[in-house]
Amino acid sequence: MQVLPALSKDQVQKLVAELKKEGKIYKIGATKAALWYPENTDSIAS
Repeated sequence: MQVLPALSKDQVQKLVAELKKEGKIYKIGATKAALWYPENTDSIAS
């Protein structure tokens, strides 16, 4: 939400779910404070 302030919480959640499904991101942590990172920089840019 901090990185994409123009998007609603629902839009951010859908985007994260899509990127996760495509294997483009991974999560570190198990709580609301978990952080998401790109699998590799090439997958996000393409």
